[in-house]
Amino acid sequence: MLSYIMFTFVIRDIIKHPETIIKTDTVSVTSVNTDSIKVRVTVYHPVAEQCDDTPLVTADGYKINPDKPKRVVGASRDIVYLIGYGNKITLSIPLAPYLNGDYILHDTDNGKQIRHIDILIFNPTVCRIEGSWVGYIVF
Repeated sequence: MLSYIMFTFVIRDIIKHPETIIKTDTVSVTSVNTDSIKVRVTVYHPVAEQCDDTPLVTADGYKINPDKPKRVVGASRDIVYLIGYGNKITLSIPLAPYLNGDYILHDTDNGKQIRHIDILIFNPTVCRIEGSWVGYIVF
């Protein structure tokens, strides 16, 4: 719990103070736009091949209603720690404007992703959107 709180404050400080420089083995951040976070955006479907054995239940326990699906996203753990489950995020995806808008963060990607958003597309037979785009979480 303490590491989660410390990580949250570090990320929030970075956003408030873009002159902050962080260097690690894999990431070097020299500036952060305080209005948005650049992310990679993909889509996923609630099927066993892309989820676990309960594809209609998200990581935070939210049950997806097949009759009334909501705009739900999953995110990499760094984004989940920053924003938190159940909170609204606004996505702007210049090359896929039909995906722009407000979503609720309910799910988590696998542990290997960073700065990644996965948009839940409920019915893959009706909506055949596939791809990977650069997008922004807008504050």
